[in-house]
Amino acid sequence: DRLIASTAPRGNYTLVPTWLCDYIQSLFMPLADADDEPVEEMPYIYISRSDSSFRNVLNEKELVENLQPYGFKTMISSQYSIKQKIRIFANAKIVMGACGAGLINFMFCKPGTTAIEIFNEGFILEPFYDIANKVGLDHRYIICKGNNKIKDAGSGQREHVRIEIDKVTDLLDKLKKENKLESKKKLPQVV
Repeated sequence: DRLIASTAPRGNYTLVPTWLCDYIQSLFMPLADADDEPVEEMPYIYISRSDSSFRNVLNEKELVENLQPYGFKTMISSQYSIKQKIRIFANAKIVMGACGAGLINFMFCKPGTTAIEIFNEGFILEPFYDIANKVGLDHRYIICKGNNKIKDAGSGQREHVRIEIDKVTDLLDKLKKENKLESKKKLPQVV
């Protein structure tokens, strides 16, 4: 009979207040221990945007092939229930994805988890950095060259991204040296 709603509880434009991050975590993180919806263990996650009609990764197949030696598994966030996402992200060590809605799941990562956000140089937003910072994640980012000149946020939001694979593997090799990534890939020997 009745619906009560508020405006989006945001600080400055797209930034999320700390109290909201704390509230969401206190409300949903207990579900990370639920075992009623089984999920595959994914310590290293690449979030695919292949279910979206915009900001797709144009060279995703190549990216996924290059992530496999590091132990990354690909997920499409929309294919999982909220409980499953909470469990997956609460147990992740590294989460990577192109800027998009799937990164809201940073909210469910444990402090210290490495969050890697990939941007098209013409469309760089701060909300997921803001969330990562407020929940204690190690936020890293990669900015890739765009194919088209972005004129405004609207055109940037629709622009696809071609990920520069060498930037991704360089960052992953750096994380391996920092002992944040256990991978099968061998680093070159330094003499």
